[in-house]
Amino acid sequence: MNKEIKIVFAILILVILFVSLFYFILQQNNEQIEEPFTGPVGSFSLTINDLTGGYIRSYENDTLQGGAFGVIERYEAGFIKNTSGFENDTNVNVISFTISKFESITSAKTEYPQTVDAFKAINSTLLENYENIIGDESTVFCYEEIFVVVVFRFRNILVILVSKDFSGELNASSLVGYAKIIEERINVS
Repeated sequence: MNKEIKIVFAILILVILFVSLFYFILQQNNEQIEEPFTGPVGSFSLTINDLTGGYIRSYENDTLQGGAFGVIERYEAGFIKNTSGFENDTNVNVISFTISKFESITSAKTEYPQTVDAFKAINSTLLENYENIIGDESTVFCYEEIFVVVVFRFRNILVILVSKDFSGELNASSLVGYAKIIEERINVS
């Protein structure tokens, strides 16, 4: 009987060691996956070649190197397309985006819901069928059938894309497609 207790005790110790080793390996893998991105945020951005024909770049800013709320770098750009063919017409499609890199994943996780709440506050409509399909967290809004907004966080990167469309050319799925291009570029870096 004493020998059987020793065998059971030895098996129990081996099981505890195995579970501990498994947990340690799992924790190491999670930490490797959850490392913050360090590359320049401009390298993640959309380019004129990513958009359908007729767009031109309207602005580009590398606006921040170190700042408040844990943001260490920010890049913004926008594209416009005249949809009427008349030179001075205000019916233009606009696609703009802001990519913010935070010092940590925790900082980006903290900022994400605050950004989403800001868009909720302007009486936009949450498009639930697009929720959490990009990055680690994502939300898509529509405002007055003209504006579509995609907000997503991928590790320590927070991206906001906005489209204004009077032509019916842009919609939530096309803006989500552009967001996925940015997500792929972040993931590859």
